[in-house]
Parts: sequence; C-alpha cells; structure tokens
Amino acid sequence: MADKIDAVFKDYYSDKIQSKINFRIAEIKGIHTTDENTGGGRLQNVYRNSVEDVMIRIQQDRMIMYWEAQIKAVRSYVHTLEKDNQQMLAWHYAPGDKAKSWQQISRLMHLDQSTCKRRLDKIKKDLRKSMFNPCG
Repeated sequence: MADKIDAVFKDYYSDKIQSKINFRIAEIKGIHTTDENTGGGRLQNVYRNSVEDVMIRIQQDRMIMYWEAQIKAVRSYVHTLEKDNQQMLAWHYAPGDKAKSWQQISRLMHLDQSTCKRRLDKIKKDLRKSMFNPCG
C-alpha cells in the first residue's frame, strides 16, 4: 500500500526533494525582471541589487520552503529512531536497484518479514501523525 508517507520517504532517500529545490533555484535565477517604467518619470530613492533580489525571491519561495520543511521534518524524525530502524528505512527506500526486498531486509536484521513490515507501518503512522497532525 503506497501512500503519501511512502512517497515522502522515497523522495527523501533518493534526494529527489533536494533536486526539486535545486531546480527551482535555477529556475528563479533564470527569471529576469524587466523595467516596466516606460515613458514614466525616473525611479528615485530605490536601491536595486539584482543579486539581493534573487536571494530574496529564493528565500521567500513557497515551494522551496515547503520542500525544505519536508526534508527537515523527515530528517529530524529519522534521527529519533533506533539505528536498526534507520537502517531498515535506508534499505527499503534506497533509490533504484539499491533497494532491498523484505526478504533481504529481514535476513540482514535477523527478524521475520512481518516484524519488519509492522515496524515500518508504525514508523509511517508516527511520521504521518507528526507531519500532518502536529497538534494531536
């Protein structure tokens, strides 16, 4: 059963979220504003620095803030887990061919497959509660 938390973990462990942030920053840096003061008076007493303007746009971009908050939430949650659970997540959500099957994970952890799956379900439930319902 793939859900939103699975997608968040997959994106986190494959660095897809960071790639989205980097792409968005490149997109913002490529946007050039034009002077729309055609035929009007001269703009006075306004200091314009294009580098600062780009940095402000990057810092105030809602998409970047959302993705950075997602990375921060998952990273801080994962660091609260026990080392074996952290390793299980890394194995299960590894990108591409590096991902391990439940059979491989259970053999490496010396646990039953159903125990590993139950642990993952509990981890996902706890993260879902903290990310999407922080007050309750």
